[in-house]
Amino acid sequence: MRWQVHLAARQPGKASVVVACALGAGAAGLLLMGHPVFAVVGVAVVLGTTLEFLLPLRYELNDDEARVTCGVSVTAVRWEAVKRIEVDADRAKLSPLAEDTRLSPFRGVTLRFEGDPEVILAEVRRRAPSDARFVDRRVDRGRGAEPDREGVCGDQAPEDGSAGGDVP
Repeated sequence: MRWQVHLAARQPGKASVVVACALGAGAAGLLLMGHPVFAVVGVAVVLGTTLEFLLPLRYELNDDEARVTCGVSVTAVRWEAVKRIEVDADRAKLSPLAEDTRLSPFRGVTLRFEGDPEVILAEVRRRAPSDARFVDRRVDRGRGAEPDREGVCGDQAPEDGSAGGDVP
């Protein structure tokens, strides 16, 4: 299965802001440092850090792995390495980490949805290992939606009614 997502095409206003910032960084490099090399470095830094937004992202789900390509950058995760799949409204993150940790943002592959997300999710479910854990973070407030759970904050009193401290 293959598809493509181009974030800049979805939000052309933001794309023009990114280009304007790149040109501004180039102008600042030239004016402040007085050499054209610094203008090139300023433009390159801004564009280099926003390539995922500016260039099309190409996705592929095959028998061996899930892969995303952005320009010359390729990120992939083998299906047998996938331990957790986090699903949001517009993307699914395939992670080789069983639990959410500080390293989570830097590990795995993020699949952005284009078209019907259920088609992509069905393919992910079909290919993912049977022991991979699905974490669905999409919010559905349509008909039949459950009310918010109470008592999920960490600073609430214990259920026994005590204040939770050592004071009698």
